[in-house]
Amino acid sequence: MKIYAMNLDMVPYHKELFSLFKEKNFTPITEITQCATHTTLISMFTGKSSTDLLDNGIGYRTELKHQKDGHISFPFRDSFIFNILYKYGWDVKF
Repeated sequence: MKIYAMNLDMVPYHKELFSLFKEKNFTPITEITQCATHTTLISMFTGKSSTDLLDNGIGYRTELKHQKDGHISFPFRDSFIFNILYKYGWDVKF
């Protein structure tokens, strides 16, 4: 099984976009979540709100507080769906 996720941030909906979704057998899901792209993606890939993941939530530049050797290492990294699937033997690609 292949699972694709796309975040089309600030893209207007029009018939050509929905024709592409239908042609590729994609299911469009609309949602308005957080105030920035990275918080939206974190919510999409964990299924949780930012305040469920960190005591003070996730805001602009929160990732800077969690950088180690140039990589972001959030304490909730095991909550990401791709990390869960990888743990169960799925071939996860970005």
